[in-house]
Amino acid sequence: MYCRLLMAILLSLFVGNEVFAQFFNLEGEVRSVSDNSPLAFATVVVGDNMLWAITNEDGKFIIKNVPDEELIVTVICLGYEKKRI
Repeated sequence: MYCRLLMAILLSLFVGNEVFAQFFNLEGEVRSVSDNSPLAFATVVVGDNMLWAITNEDGKFIIKNVPDEELIVTVICLGYEKKRI
């Protein structure tokens, strides 16, 4: 049976100290919509820049040096539908 659960992605953007920074660190947390539990070992991919991270046991991740531009973030986790935001 194909699992059709969706993932909620909580993202917190932290821009560096420079006012006109060209890059920033993307930090966030991936959680299940069904029970709000953290999703460990999900893959988080940013745009087409080949930047990615794997969530830890608490569903948290950090991707450093993300270009300051409009991005699509994709989350992939076994047993869940791929989610793009």
